[in-house]
Amino acid sequence: MIELQSTAVSSNLTVEQAFQLKRNAFNAQVMLTNLGRLPFDSTFGPLKLETLWAPCALRGIEGEQTLGAVSLNGSLHLTHTSSAPIPGLLAGVEEVLCKVCAV
Repeated sequence: MIELQSTAVSSNLTVEQAFQLKRNAFNAQVMLTNLGRLPFDSTFGPLKLETLWAPCALRGIEGEQTLGAVSLNGSLHLTHTSSAPIPGLLAGVEEVLCKVCAV
């Protein structure tokens, strides 16, 4: 998917073609992003990074919801980014993940 996106955006699109590409290929209202498990020590001298919320991104689509996931220190951290957030969406996702992980 990343290769397809890279090819599409590096092909000297006109403004109209870029608009059509965004509208047709990237117009989902929900985006799930996942940085995965961060592969670094979270201790920096006397400081320890305990939580991280990322990635947080919006693409300018009306009503869009972005759910971000990242694992740090053996814990999953979730974010919900939106200009019009759906109440309870992140809590519902967390509930489903907890049930699935308990199996």
